Amino acid sequence: MADRSHRGVAVAAAWLAVQLSATACHLHDRPPPTPAVVVHITPATPVVASGGQVQLHAAVDGTTDQAVDWSASGGGQVTATGLFLAPAGPLDALVTARAHADPTAVASVTVHVNAADGYITPDVLTGTDLTVEVDAHATRPISRFLYGLNNVEFGGKNAAAFGVWASTMPATTLSRVGGNRSTGLDWETGYSNCGSDCGASSQAGSFRNDANLLDNVFAAPGVGAAWRPRVDGQLGAGSSIVVTAPILGWVAGDASGQQPIPVYASHTAPGSPSTAHWHRLLARDPAGATATPDTADGAVYTDDLVKWLDTTWPGRWTSTANIQVSLDNEPDLWKETHAEIVGTATGAFDPSMATTDLLALPYPWYPDRSLEHAAAVKDVAPEATLWAGGFAGYDGLFLFNYGAHPEGPPCADGSSPAGSPPTCPPGATPQYTWFVDYLLDRWHAAAVARGRPLVDVLDVHWYVQALAGGAVSVTNDDAPQTSAVVDLRVQSPRSLWDPDYIEGSWINAAIPTAFQQGCDANHACPIMLLPRLQASIDAHAPGLGLAIGEYWYGRGGDVSSTIANADVLGILARAGAHASAMWWNASNIWAYNQPNGCADQQGCTTDHAYRCALMAIDVYRNFDGAGATFGDTFVATAADDPGRPPDPIRAAGSTQTLERVTAYAGGQAGDPNRLVVVVINKTTGQSLQAGLRVTATVRFGSASVYRVTGVNGGAGGCTLARAGADLPITKVNAWTATLPPQSVTIFQLRP
Repeated sequence: MADRSHRGVAVAAAWLAVQLSATACHLHDRPPPTPAVVVHITPATPVVASGGQVQLHAAVDGTTDQAVDWSASGGGQVTATGLFLAPAGPLDALVTARAHADPTAVASVTVHVNAADGYITPDVLTGTDLTVEVDAHATRPISRFLYGLNNVEFGGKNAAAFGVWASTMPATTLSRVGGNRSTGLDWETGYSNCGSDCGASSQAGSFRNDANLLDNVFAAPGVGAAWRPRVDGQLGAGSSIVVTAPILGWVAGDASGQQPIPVYASHTAPGSPSTAHWHRLLARDPAGATATPDTADGAVYTDDLVKWLDTTWPGRWTSTANIQVSLDNEPDLWKETHAEIVGTATGAFDPSMATTDLLALPYPWYPDRSLEHAAAVKDVAPEATLWAGGFAGYDGLFLFNYGAHPEGPPCADGSSPAGSPPTCPPGATPQYTWFVDYLLDRWHAAAVARGRPLVDVLDVHWYVQALAGGAVSVTNDDAPQTSAVVDLRVQSPRSLWDPDYIEGSWINAAIPTAFQQGCDANHACPIMLLPRLQASIDAHAPGLGLAIGEYWYGRGGDVSSTIANADVLGILARAGAHASAMWWNASNIWAYNQPNGCADQQGCTTDHAYRCALMAIDVYRNFDGAGATFGDTFVATAADDPGRPPDPIRAAGSTQTLERVTAYAGGQAGDPNRLVVVVINKTTGQSLQAGLRVTATVRFGSASVYRVTGVNGGAGGCTLARAGADLPITKVNAWTATLPPQSVTIFQLRP
């Protein structure tokens, strides 16, 4: 049995070897398989101008036969050599190449035919919460003076704090040096008066003459001493500066402390402070404008100030980083903020005193005074950009001050309506809709008579007046930052433009009758500040620029402040404003509970209390930390959001909705390859999927993404950082992105 078994195994092995050998011979004799034929077309995403042509190329793998048959559908023609001849666009044509060697081997590409004007129509996106449309057909220049702050000081008394602030200070383009102190600033010495900023009544220490503006820059009293370090600092940093020239009539002559309140000459004529501590302010030096004024003559002159600026910094009226001049500050509040100059009926001041005891300047007073000083400025420096107005708010625009003019806006000749009810006399009609129209007419008439403008820019200040729940101001930093407060803060910028938004403040109920449209059942009407002002400018002083010289939206250390202020800057760019300057020192720094280990250090705490508000400027001026900017050209942008929820602050029956997303795009003049899109998600707890579509002459291929995120309430806090790797844009100028709640996202596009 054993011998037979071994023999069987050997036979089987020999048989298997023969079979394997035979199989191997057959395998060697079999021809190799035919490679698959595959067609490739380049370019893979062709774009062609309307009526133009683009050469397509086909490569055929798997054969030596490179011939293909070309065909086109959906529009246009393609030649036997692959030259696509585009029809009028926009449209998408499908071009196909079929291999001769294997008719089943086919490749296709979509040829995007631009519109006749060369603009690429972006792909359609689906499945998103909303769509942001950017259209480079419509553009307008952006003023470089838009990204400003008030009272930026490089060094000075707070130098130690600025050392901490080095990482916080944004890349500003303008510093407006203004505020209540500027009204009483003697430029020949540097002394100023704080007005009611140092106390709201005739209490000890209020309305004081002091050296504050000198101390803040470590300067000794002297000609131009308060201005020289500020101007040098701004120009040296490549930024412009607005120098405020007072016009009220008196400036601080010393640093002697609290000043008495004079008795005014009459209810409509200001009083005169003591010449022992005050110097007379006049428009023109009777001896002629000079850069070396007589400091012992008891008077100060506007034309001397401008001559000194012109002599000290020649050629700086029209340079990129330039000097601009503004005529005083908030004249509509002088009766209260500078009672130490204009006086009261009693020789004392208290905010609660009767309106009849406060000064009521007649309507022509301010136009007369502003034109007198404007002419003095322009005679010395015709090329200077001159601001005027500086109104504190809506009441200044409407009636120059509600308390001063309860009778209504001026008559056609500038007089006040009289009688009961107040009416304009025959020959003085029609009555103006609001005071600012009368002022603009006066400025324009003077410009026509002179042959060139005297005033170049209307300055208006804007502090949000809305109250959450009818009680809590969005600028109350100590209030709990509820969703209602945060929502109102980020919605409030809509009052600058939106015909469908009523913020719920006292202003909504004070809109002039001629402007009342879109009002609710309670007769509250949209404010629409910028379009209303622009309409007045167009009608009464064409060509005049518009500046928002002060603005603030509260809680500067919270991300909602970044959102509100970034929205404001986008709105102003879209509106074509000449300039803006955030009044950034309005927060209560102690509301932030000594965050980030500040250990009761005021400089550190102050730094944090403004970080997020200031970051809004860097969204447009330095979003990558290396100087990347939004651009100098605004590109039309709109957000189409069908999911906007009802606004809970409005009365029942209102159709007002919350704006969830807003967006702004900017480019660079002469460079179509540069485009930046800023998208803001205002919601407090909802990530949104956004589709973004760009109509432009360039096909964009990727985007670097930067984002501001943070928190509200408590210690606040926010960051601006790059959000991951570059985003590929595989569709034609269209992509989707997730927008986190309470965020600002910046897309820097590249071809």
